[in-house]
Amino acid sequence: MKKDLMEMIRCLSCGGKFDLEVDFQEIEIKKGKLKCKTCSSLYQIIDGIVVLLNNEVIDESKKKEIEGWSSRRQGTEKSLESNNEKVDDMKKEDLSSIDYLLSLPYINKNSIPSWVSQTEIKYWEKVSSCFDICLKKLNLNENLKILEVGAGSGWACGYFSKLGCYAIANDICFDNLTDAIHFVEMTDSYFERVVGDAEDLPFEDELFDVVFACATLHHSSNPTSLVRELKRVLRKGGVIFIINEPLRPITRKENDLLANNEEKKLGINEHIFSYFEYKKAFLRNMMPSKIFLEEFESKSSFEGMVNWIKSEDGFKYRVCNLMFKKELKPILELFWMLFLGGNLNIYAKKI
Repeated sequence: MKKDLMEMIRCLSCGGKFDLEVDFQEIEIKKGKLKCKTCSSLYQIIDGIVVLLNNEVIDESKKKEIEGWSSRRQGTEKSLESNNEKVDDMKKEDLSSIDYLLSLPYINKNSIPSWVSQTEIKYWEKVSSCFDICLKKLNLNENLKILEVGAGSGWACGYFSKLGCYAIANDICFDNLTDAIHFVEMTDSYFERVVGDAEDLPFEDELFDVVFACATLHHSSNPTSLVRELKRVLRKGGVIFIINEPLRPITRKENDLLANNEEKKLGINEHIFSYFEYKKAFLRNMMPSKIFLEEFESKSSFEGMVNWIKSEDGFKYRVCNLMFKKELKPILELFWMLFLGGNLNIYAKKI
């Protein structure tokens, strides 16, 4: 962390400000402590990551969530270690693996490390298309402060910081943020990394111009509460932009869809909300929102979907013809979200 972060963070116990004790510093403070001036609560700075999580008040489900994410990460590493060929590949491709991370969400298909699966490639192709829509709508500039919640490796903050924005990556799991060090050490950009609960953020009110998240909202058991907290740290006129959230058709039950979900088995909070549940989370916080599908917003994806439907006969062909009628496109998109599901994106503004 850098010292200018001190003005933005607050104690989770009382809301007070901190005194800083630095143990080791290079381009940033690598190791140290934060002590609340009001209640004397202590928080750690480890490898440049500020750990602002109050383990005394966090509930059991979130403790299991943290353990689940750590287990998922460790499980992936063990899976790779069990395959000697993949381990050798990773050792040979250390630099290309880091380059791969630093390039996300965009993938150069000519230089993909051998350990990356086709499923992961398809995932990032989808995310990159959604992210392009996000960038176009936000029109970012270097004067903006951006918070990313559920940040994981911090790939989005890495991109935002390249554009000159002041960015902070927040995640509930320390292990998830450890890969972000590559952005700090190997690029000209810098962003802060803060461990914290998205439903109890350790930041001051009305601080950020943009709050961004990728596939994060569905990890909350109370999306209304999460949106309320995101709104609190957002300045008036600021924007929440959420991409790639799984969407449940209203005709399906969540338990059926998650019956064999591996992340849920690890203790990670997993939900698949319906269109109305996402919409309600923002309406209850008095935030007008636009919920949309990437397939209907991205020209290339939309054309691909149309071509697929045109190859079919009967009902699907008639649906295709409706797609070309501009005035019916929003109705079709809503129908798609309600009954077919997919992955949605949400744009909401604080008024």
